[in-house]
Amino acid sequence: MRSLFDLLKVRNIPSISQGPVVDAVMAAGRAGATLTSSPLMYTWKGTRYLGASHGLAGILHILMHFPLNKADHDDVKGALKYLLRTRYFRGNYPSNEHNTRGDRLVHWCHGAPGVAITLCKAAEVYHYTNKIHSHRNFYSGSGGKKMMF
Repeated sequence: MRSLFDLLKVRNIPSISQGPVVDAVMAAGRAGATLTSSPLMYTWKGTRYLGASHGLAGILHILMHFPLNKADHDDVKGALKYLLRTRYFRGNYPSNEHNTRGDRLVHWCHGAPGVAITLCKAAEVYHYTNKIHSHRNFYSGSGGKKMMF
């Protein structure tokens, strides 16, 4: 993902150079989505993380900064909907797809704080204001736990 971040940071790189990187990230996400209900999924060290640091939320956030074709937009939107469905009752998000540790991690890299950034970008790009507002307690879902950024 470092290459994609570098492209985002240096905005004077022509889109002809950005396209192949975005295409590769999308292809990897589609290939990684086997055995999951999300159209895009990525693994890090063999685990399907969902958070902002090295998980689905962070990758989706970066992808939404680039021009995407209709199929790519549809898959990003589908992955966002999948991410919203993983939310715990109290508003937090699991650290990974098969989390067995419960609703404990409330950090930028795992949990609601990092997902919040992605949801804000989704609201901006896709005008998801109603859907995002229906999930507005994602930032207050810490259940009294200290949020770490």
